[in-house]
Amino acid sequence: MGVWHTYSTRQTLSELETDKSRGLSGAEAERRLARWGPNRLEEGRRQGLLLRFLGQMKDPMILVLLAAAALSLWASGGEDWLDAAIILVIVVVNACISISQEDSAEKALEALRKMSAPLAKVVRDGALQRLETDRLVPGDIIHLEAGDLVPADARILEAASLQADESAMTGESVPVSKGLLSALPEDTPLAERHNMVLASTVLTRGPGALDRAELIQNYYGFAAPISGAELERQGIEGAKAVGVKFVTTEAVGLTYTDKLTVETLDGDYPADAVVLATGASRATPRIPGLAGLEGHGVSYCATCDAFFYRGKDVAVVGSGEYALHEVQALLPVAASVTLLLNGAPPAAEFPPEVAVRPEKIDAILGEQKVTGVQLSGGDVVELAGVFVALGVAGSTALARKIGAAVENGRIVTDEKMQTTVPGLYAAGDCTGGLLQVAKAVYEGALAGTEAAKALRKG
Repeated sequence: MGVWHTYSTRQTLSELETDKSRGLSGAEAERRLARWGPNRLEEGRRQGLLLRFLGQMKDPMILVLLAAAALSLWASGGEDWLDAAIILVIVVVNACISISQEDSAEKALEALRKMSAPLAKVVRDGALQRLETDRLVPGDIIHLEAGDLVPADARILEAASLQADESAMTGESVPVSKGLLSALPEDTPLAERHNMVLASTVLTRGPGALDRAELIQNYYGFAAPISGAELERQGIEGAKAVGVKFVTTEAVGLTYTDKLTVETLDGDYPADAVVLATGASRATPRIPGLAGLEGHGVSYCATCDAFFYRGKDVAVVGSGEYALHEVQALLPVAASVTLLLNGAPPAAEFPPEVAVRPEKIDAILGEQKVTGVQLSGGDVVELAGVFVALGVAGSTALARKIGAAVENGRIVTDEKMQTTVPGLYAAGDCTGGLLQVAKAVYEGALAGTEAAKALRKG
């Protein structure tokens, strides 16, 4: 990974000669691909067992032991052979252990190769594209979200509530928080390089639902479809143009003494009014093929995307009330709906016309779009779409900490979007109901207006 953790974001972009918003040009990417080669682990030709064994004999310590055995035999005239035999046994056992360790390392590398994500979202020529991960080059700007396998070691340029499971690399048993940190000392251990993400690790937390929307076709004011990420970007730029200050960090607490205080990793922010618009976190299972096909047959919102699967066979991954909600939204539209329990017991009563498969899911199948799922028993279910519904866990932790009322996973608000705590408002998916951009925008506008009114009165 070199010393990228020691660079600031500006230094990183300068060294890699890339642009944060536009990424590399297609031509420049091809030149770098030709220079550096594909983004994959090298597979060297493996030697035979005999050659590998003989290779162990080149170690200086082994040579010393062999010399000691030979001297022992020579000095005793061949009579004291037991010492020499013991030394030779030690040499053979040591060689076998070394070969076994090499095999284990090779198996670990092979596992990493298999874990590599098939596709990555990359900014090229100012547009977000999906590319095979082996076509990534130094300087590429990649977009990652919860559930993604990291396709390459990368320096973080922007992040919000980012966490990664690095247990395969560092042994850390719990997800590690990542963020937009300044340069770190060169001797920072791998497990503490929180301004980087590591190849083949899994992101357990990341951007919200809007960023994951492949296409939005029903938002007022946009005649042509627009991606959720682009709509979000334009919204941020518009807010910045009128003087809104953005702080990109992770909120870890909310307290109230004489005023509200938002506690973050970068310090505390006191406020007379706070609007919670943290969305709803969606659980993402670790199923091979799922992350690479999001927006190409894998969806997290039946209300949003059911129309695209009219007359087609689809499946819902889940077992509870949220899965039931998605099933009910799909039944009038799809040709058939299959419930994939993925090894979990059913926690809701599903309509009889829904086919229920209790097996574990081995993989989501398809190259450019979903074609089916591979189940643990060997069966393949042919599908056009897979809807992940593992429970919408509303982002209610901050509200709960301060004592705001929470019911059925949603933050309770009045008609003015105020919670049960004075000065605290909520808007968007975290309030429940219809999970649509238009509803979130309306609630955000109402909450902001009411918060401003309250401040003026105060």
